[in-house]
Parts: sequence; C-alpha cells; structure tokens
Amino acid sequence: MKYFRFSILLAFMTIVAMTNCKKDPVNRLENRFSVEGASYREGSMPGSSSGSTLDVVGSYTRTVLAGGSSIITINSSVTITEIYIGIPGINGYYVVRPTSTSGNVYTFIILLSQSLNDDFILQISALINGVVSQIEELDLNYREQGTGALQISLSFDQSKDLDLYVKQPDGEIIYYGNYGDSEWGLDLDSNAACSLDHINNENIFYPENMVQTGKYEVWVNMYQNCYPQNAPTNYTVVVTRRGRLVSPLSGFANPAIGQFPTNQPSNSIGSSLSGARKVMEFNATAGLTRSITISATTSPLSESAIKKLELSK
Repeated sequence: MKYFRFSILLAFMTIVAMTNCKKDPVNRLENRFSVEGASYREGSMPGSSSGSTLDVVGSYTRTVLAGGSSIITINSSVTITEIYIGIPGINGYYVVRPTSTSGNVYTFIILLSQSLNDDFILQISALINGVVSQIEELDLNYREQGTGALQISLSFDQSKDLDLYVKQPDGEIIYYGNYGDSEWGLDLDSNAACSLDHINNENIFYPENMVQTGKYEVWVNMYQNCYPQNAPTNYTVVVTRRGRLVSPLSGFANPAIGQFPTNQPSNSIGSSLSGARKVMEFNATAGLTRSITISATTSPLSESAIKKLELSK
C-alpha cells in the first residue's frame, strides 16, 4: 500500500514538473544577429501581400561586419505599432515595439554576432493600423574584419566620409592617420576623401594582450559630407569586450546612436578631435600586460591625401 501511494505521488510530481518546465524558444537567429531592445518570438515571419510597403532609409544592399552593427531607419506617414525582423527560411523573428521621433521616423539597431561569417537577407515588416505590411528585404553582405577581445565598430546609412577615433588610456589616438598595424587597430576606413566604396563601416580592434587598463574615449567625425548632401546620416557605434557589450560610463549608451543632419559641414581634421563628437567613454581592464608604443603617422601630405593612400593598401 505504501509503495502504491508513493508511485501515485511520484507520477503526480512528474506531471507537475513537465507542465511547469516549458522549453524556452530556440533563437535560431543569434548566430547571425540580435536586435537591440527586441523580444524573440517563434513562428513564421509576419507579412501580407496586400499590406502597405515600408520606406526603409538607405541602400537595400549593406555591408556588415562580425561584431558590428547596423542602424535601420523606417519613415512612415502613420503610426507603426510593431516591427518584425527575421531571415528567410528560418523559423522565429524579433519584435520591436518602437518609439518614433518627430514625423513618424522609426529606428532599430541590429547587432551582428562576432561569429558571423556569411551574407544573409534581413526581412522587415511592421504592424500598421492593425494590418501587417509587406515584407521588405535588405541584402546584408558580410565583410571580414578584425574582432578581437575589444572591438569598437561604427556603421552609418549614407555614403559619407565618417571617421572613427579611439583615444586610449595612454592618450594615443587611433584613427585613419595612426591606425596601428595588421594585428590590431583601425582596419577599415570607408569612403576615404569621398572615394566612395559604400561599405559605410569603420572598425578598430584589439587582441587581449593589446588592451590597456583605464578609460577609452570613442569619437565620430564627419570628415567630408560627400555628394549628395541633402540627406541626414544616421550612425551607430557599438563596443564589445570579450564578446559582450561593455557598460559605458555615466551619460553614454552602448550602442551609441546619432545623426549628422542634412548639409552637415565637413570637418577635415587630423588627430586634434576639434569639432568631432564624443559618443562614448568606457573603462577596460587589461588581461595581459604589454606596453603599447607606436609612432603617430607623419607625412608631408595633406590629411585628404593620406586617406586616399589608405585605399590602396
């Protein structure tokens, strides 16, 4: 009798455990990207052939870097309730409940995995007045660049000459004129001097033994507002340490989002940072100790000429 009661109790406890132990959804998108501030939902990507079309700002072909980011902007004449983001043929998608700026402009940021190693198609749709829109597609072309134990990556949605600067704890400034070497530093300077490559990304990376202890500063500058100048340029900066987003110092966000407005004046600076925007500060702790000593690039050429020479490397 005792054994019988024990068996019934054990069976009951097993049923309760199975009922309460529901499997978490398997996110099949994470090996390529995640979406800042989004939730993940299982199922097929929503889309309606009879719904409205979305006005996605910028080119429908974009370059993306492992460990980087891309800012997606949607213009809409009406309020968008939800935005859906997925990949063709993969079950599951992200859901963003957006907050619009003035004029019904909506943005979200995709964060690329450091394990990304191929091209893929990004699908976007939205819930508008209770009806799901048609699915828009962005071709995302993977470009291999450095990742490392510390990575600072800039992306922007217009073909302008934006420059990324990182001021290290030792005061050294890494930028297009002082880029480090093949093992670390700036390995991508896009649209240099308006010789447009349309990559629209810049990237600085450090292996573990090159990371310094102390405060890093990240700056962005519009070196040259390339033609046409009648469109704003949205940008985002993301910083990862050992594959995770760093926690920035007070007053800053990671990812950092910004915009250079229409007809932004060009600011052709070198390493002075005069007129550039500080977008983030963060602290890092060195894993392995090694001094970093490099000499700033010196050349009788102009800064513009230096940038053009970088394209030939």
